[in-house]
Amino acid sequence: MTTLTANQVADYILIRLGKEGGVPVTDLKLQKLLYYCQGWHLAAFGRPLFRDTINAWKHGTAVRSVWDRFKCLGKAPIPPDLADATVIDHIPLASRRVIDDTLEELGQVSAWVLADMTHLEPAWLEARCGHPSRTPNAPLNTNTILDSFAEKARRRIEECDDSETAKDPDIETWAIQAAKRHGLCCSEATNSE
Repeated sequence: MTTLTANQVADYILIRLGKEGGVPVTDLKLQKLLYYCQGWHLAAFGRPLFRDTINAWKHGTAVRSVWDRFKCLGKAPIPPDLADATVIDHIPLASRRVIDDTLEELGQVSAWVLADMTHLEPAWLEARCGHPSRTPNAPLNTNTILDSFAEKARRRIEECDDSETAKDPDIETWAIQAAKRHGLCCSEATNSE
């Protein structure tokens, strides 16, 4: 599986949410969605969705290259037409499913709620030494992201009465796969994909 750039994933998010879904996406919201897509992809496959570094900025997680691209828009929604529609051809189906599942779960959440959510993430707290005002722009540790999302997967499984019958089957499927891969789920733990 080819590792993408964060801008390619950003384009896909803009197409899915903005163009197809009619959901306004600001740079702040896009940055947080990139983090959650990266986290679930790491948990599901044990490797990053995109190669760019995610940083712990004051308002949550951020990828510098994506910020540089859209900073001229300020707080305004990013026009979906700025996205490269051909990116869909470059994103493997399994990766698109993780992105789509993440967008289904978080796409309607406001940018500021997402920012607050990232402030609670272990990787963001670790990079900022536990204090929002310290260590600006420090990189997040990929292993911490992976561990955090593997743990989220384990908790989701525990919340289900029956892991085969979940409230949100797509996200739960990724959660189950991630937990099994990391040996966090029942006796069926496996490292196969």
